[in-house]
Amino acid sequence: MSVKITPTELGLRKAVEVKESNKNIRATWELQKSLAKLSIDQATNTETPEDVEKMFDTMLDVQANVIAYIADILKLDEK
Repeated sequence: MSVKITPTELGLRKAVEVKESNKNIRATWELQKSLAKLSIDQATNTETPEDVEKMFDTMLDVQANVIAYIADILKLDEK
């Protein structure tokens, strides 16, 4: 099974097909895990300045992971 995303939804020139593969599902679960961890950390670990700094580091890592995930799943390049 796969999902076709029309080009207008993403501002691309051609449609993108995302396959329901083990690789894509695993990448989705890994991203969801990191987002859940961030949410838990935000709710529990903001007592000291070091905790806040660690939280920002985690947020930056999650943002990079989200960008990499989208680029990988949609097979995007630098353009």
